[in-house]
Amino acid sequence: MSLKVRLSLAMVAVIAVSLMAMIMSVLFAAKPRLAAENDSIMRLTQSMVQSSLVALESAQDPKAAVMVIVDRFRHLRHAEVSLKSSAAPSFEPDTDRWNLGRIIDYHPQPAAIIPVLVKGKQIGAIEIKPRPADELSEIVEAIRGIAGYGVAMGLAAIALTLFVVGRALKPL
Repeated sequence: MSLKVRLSLAMVAVIAVSLMAMIMSVLFAAKPRLAAENDSIMRLTQSMVQSSLVALESAQDPKAAVMVIVDRFRHLRHAEVSLKSSAAPSFEPDTDRWNLGRIIDYHPQPAAIIPVLVKGKQIGAIEIKPRPADELSEIVEAIRGIAGYGVAMGLAAIALTLFVVGRALKPL
């Protein structure tokens, strides 16, 4: 086996191990990152919804006002806010298409139910569910970036090394 081939194989092995180490570091950091992100967005969303519900006491049509409040929160990236007819949480895990949540053994927190009270009477409930798939997709994109740029840089390094070694060995 020629020196160029052995050198190329050694570089491929080093690059592959390096890429795997970088991807593993992203995966090891993913679970705490997801937990912190989802906990933060759930607390923030609950606080914002509860603050918005204060205005219902003076609303002429509280049910319509609740719909407006829920509609304001429809476009959140990491949480889903909806009007719920019962006060029992309905938690359906939001899975990502790569099953990264299973790989890192992440279990999102259950949905939060905020009762909607007007003058002491419950007129409904607002449900807030975490959407970990949004954060999981960001982690998948980070892994794709590491893999894509890593392979491109690795191929460039191998080509450059082969060129330099070839020129250095040409006189021999």
